[in-house]
Amino acid sequence: MYEVTSYETRTECEAAQQAAMAKEALARVGPTTERLSDGVKTWDADRQHYTTFRYVCRLAGAGPAPRTQRR
Repeated sequence: MYEVTSYETRTECEAAQQAAMAKEALARVGPTTERLSDGVKTWDADRQHYTTFRYVCRLAGAGPAPRTQRR
């Protein structure tokens, strides 16, 4: 699932990005969670699989978002 929100300025986008990352990190605090430069990575209990929650800033009208790779 993806959520997209448009921002007019990079500053606005980066502020929202930081707030969203902080909120996500709080919800997933624990030894299986790693903070990334643009999101959070959460491992399963045996550390074989993980899910990433990424927050990417793209200004409105900048074209389609890049495809993400799933692992």
